[in-house]
Amino acid sequence: MAKPRLPVLFILITVTLDAMGIGLILPVIPDLIREVEGVSLSDAALWGGSCRPPMR
Repeated sequence: MAKPRLPVLFILITVTLDAMGIGLILPVIPDLIREVEGVSLSDAALWGGSCRPPMR
C-alpha cells in the first residue's frame, strides 16, 4: 500500500515559503526600525533583549 506524499509536499512548500519570507525581510528590518522608531539599531536590540520572555 503506497503512502500518500501530500503531507510531505505540503511541509516542503511551507518551509520553502517561510525561508523565502525570511530572506526577503531580513535585509529590510534595520531600515524599518530606523524609520518607525527613529532609534539606532543598538537601542532596538537593547529593547528587544529586555522585552523578551524570561528563559527557563
